[in-house]
Amino acid sequence: GSLEQVDEILKSKPRHFDVISGDDALTFSMIASGAIGVISVIGNALPKEFSRMIRLEFNGEYEPARKIHHMFTELYKLLFIDGNPAGVKALLNDMGFIENVLRLPLVPTNIETKQKMAEILKELRF
Repeated sequence: GSLEQVDEILKSKPRHFDVISGDDALTFSMIASGAIGVISVIGNALPKEFSRMIRLEFNGEYEPARKIHHMFTELYKLLFIDGNPAGVKALLNDMGFIENVLRLPLVPTNIETKQKMAEILKELRF
């Protein structure tokens, strides 16, 4: 996504037109620019933490929201490196919620990506 394009849309949209983020990595900036919400991938695995970031931002508490956003920066990338939904399914599997099974043509995320995500979760203590 392009924040420049998002800003242009937010600036010129009709009053009745709401903008939501569909890109976790851009959500913090989009909410700060006027978006009203998000359809999130990471929110499926870490709903409490990600929704806390959004609530803080809506309440004008940008610094604690920014800290959460920065905690997730590497995870945002890893979730999509092997395609969606492979990354989030691997993350949910590591958390013990689901089996890591996809139907062809989708394939599970590679072991290196899965290990990196597991390390990040351990560091974040989730």
